Amino acid sequence: MDICDVYKPKFSLVDLRKQVQEQSSVCDFTIKVGTWSRRFHSSVLINSPFFKRLIDGYLSRKQARIELNGYTATTVETAVTFLYGLTPNVCEKRLTELFDLAEFLMIPNLKALCVKHAENIPVNIDNLKNLLELSSLYEFENRSVSQYVKSYLNEILQSDVLISATNEFIEELFTNETLRYVSMDTRLQFLIRRSQVCGTARTSIQTLLRLINLNEISASTLLLAMEAFVIDDLKQISPEVQKKTYPLTPRDCIVIFKSHSSEPYKLFDISNDQWFNASFSLDLDKASDVKYIFFFSSQPHKYGVCLLSKIQIVNLSECSSRFIEFPNDGHGSFSHICANETTVFVCKSNIINKQSKKDLPEWERELLKQWALFWTDTPYDEDLKFEVYVGTYHDYSMNIHIESKFSLKSNRGLKMYINESNICIFITHENIILYNAITYELDTIDIKASFNDNVVPLKDGFVIHGVKRAICIQRVFGPNLKCRFRIRTFDLPGSNLGDMINPCSIFHYRLVGDLWLRHRVTNSEDIFEKATERYSLHWIADLGLMKWERMTAVDEDLLRKLFSYEQNVLLMTIPSENLRCHIYCPHCKALEM
Repeated sequence: MDICDVYKPKFSLVDLRKQVQEQSSVCDFTIKVGTWSRRFHSSVLINSPFFKRLIDGYLSRKQARIELNGYTATTVETAVTFLYGLTPNVCEKRLTELFDLAEFLMIPNLKALCVKHAENIPVNIDNLKNLLELSSLYEFENRSVSQYVKSYLNEILQSDVLISATNEFIEELFTNETLRYVSMDTRLQFLIRRSQVCGTARTSIQTLLRLINLNEISASTLLLAMEAFVIDDLKQISPEVQKKTYPLTPRDCIVIFKSHSSEPYKLFDISNDQWFNASFSLDLDKASDVKYIFFFSSQPHKYGVCLLSKIQIVNLSECSSRFIEFPNDGHGSFSHICANETTVFVCKSNIINKQSKKDLPEWERELLKQWALFWTDTPYDEDLKFEVYVGTYHDYSMNIHIESKFSLKSNRGLKMYINESNICIFITHENIILYNAITYELDTIDIKASFNDNVVPLKDGFVIHGVKRAICIQRVFGPNLKCRFRIRTFDLPGSNLGDMINPCSIFHYRLVGDLWLRHRVTNSEDIFEKATERYSLHWIADLGLMKWERMTAVDEDLLRKLFSYEQNVLLMTIPSENLRCHIYCPHCKALEM
């Protein structure tokens, strides 16, 4: 006999399967289903604990047999031949029966195969109920089904697919913060239908009703609930809701806008420490010439977007927007613009010569104008003259009439912002200029600020801050004043490595509205925090002594954008109904895909 190269023992189930096919006499255990019967090897069947127990009881007999009722012959043969190493191709129609047989015969590998097939079935509204029942009955998690339910929960709750689901499953969905996009009306209407179909016990209904925020329920839906449920809590609150004495509570949020767009795309709920996607369905101008974004102090649910030729007013509570146009009256194109809810400042830049030299070509003069917009040194021995125009408008205005007021000179460009008191700040390379659009007073402050600094308009002044220093400019009132503004500067603590606040950390700050944010960089991690107190220009405490709370870091790249002074960020009051779309909203992800 020749010596084989393979020294491991050779074993194959092919011969055993051939013996079963030929019904050889060595097959000593008979399985019968109706009129179908077949013999198998008891030595193979003992891999099933169910068959092993039977076979051990038949040791004294030459041949053993069993009859299985309630199953089809095809499914039984599929399950048994699985013990012979054959992996079946399971169809969706026979999956439930094979699941049950795998449990009955106690074959865990076969059950695992059924789970894999169940996870690979494309989920739709027609087979969703069956797949949910499978995962509940046989105690496994079907991730594709869970993802489908979360992505399309609004449509699913409006159908009867989840009517027979367990209370625990419904409670898990209702407490999931990422599923806030489903309205409270839809949730309560589902519970009403569920109680009518299933006759759920009152205690079970009360448990689920506690998860419904009645302040977000419409009066019509609440009346339906009162007819369906006999619950004292609903009876007590219903008259107040019908009288609309429970308005939706708005939330203070940090709103981050898309680059070069007027569309908000991320919101941070300050009080609840939660991030949301912007769920506003608005016709917004997404042009790349967005120059300035502001909010309405008297109507916090509104914000405005300044474009070079118009202003867009966005109303979040009504999910609407409209444009106010600048008249085409020969003023030409504007290089800078800022506005609040009543007043608009615009600038037009021109080049003036400082020394006697021949005129520049027109294209070169235009290049210089554009150069100034990026706050860099001008490449020529020239000054820029900015002609300042001021205009007013109202909530119902269609056009803005502007008038020329004065002009400014600067050799490095200009930045300008306006606050609630209609005071506009002009930042040049040489100094800071303040103009009051109501009293027509002009003040010059001999303080230099960087064009890279963050400028925050406040009610009675401004805060200008960079990485290391902050400048506070506050309007003061009273008789016999030497100056109309109080100036205070202070260093931002921890902006240099080795500062006493924390020698192992570097701190970056940003003021958004009246809320200070802090980015703490350590050797091991980035920590993002918000101040627990709101800032005021009258407030003189040291930032290093403030209390800070850690912000939920859902996306560090997003939080880093928040600390970029080039990023458009506002502190606004957002209606609660606009805060449904969680940042990890599965419905949004499904729509993107």
